[in-house]
Amino acid sequence: PWRPFYRSFADRLGHRAPDLDVIQVARSEARFERTQGDRQVLQESLYGQWPAYLKAGAVCGLAGIVAEPLHTHFDLANIVMIFMLAVVLVGVRYGRGPAILASFLSVGIFDFLYVPPRLTFAVSDVQYLMTFVIMLAVGLITGQLTAGLRYQAHVATQREQRVRALYEMARDLGSALMPEQ
Repeated sequence: PWRPFYRSFADRLGHRAPDLDVIQVARSEARFERTQGDRQVLQESLYGQWPAYLKAGAVCGLAGIVAEPLHTHFDLANIVMIFMLAVVLVGVRYGRGPAILASFLSVGIFDFLYVPPRLTFAVSDVQYLMTFVIMLAVGLITGQLTAGLRYQAHVATQREQRVRALYEMARDLGSALMPEQ
């Protein structure tokens, strides 16, 4: 609720003691404003991730190379697991965008190299379409979940730094014997 003449406790304290630095620790997410650092992180995540996308493609290619000698000894259902592992590893290491790319690349490489008729994108058995859909869905879900976990770890690190700074300030204030200190 918006109240035009209401001032928060921090505002009143800052007004009455202008020589104090008032730090608000827990702000509402709805009132969060982007700082310059947040803008820089966003820009780096949008434009600075092309190496991650290249590495995601390389991991999918490596999964195809690893699966090549195994496809004569194992069923295709087991070969799919190599590509799923590649997608999970990309998601954990590089985040959501590269995991999405890895999902699509893994489905494409698996279809092209291992699904009969081989070396085409045609599918002779309709059952493989279900494999593609599930493989793609698992890859996308994994990418989303790992991106969420990476974001939560980042937020937890920032909160820990804030709490540490407040603790050190409180410790320094507690050790002051005179008001000047």
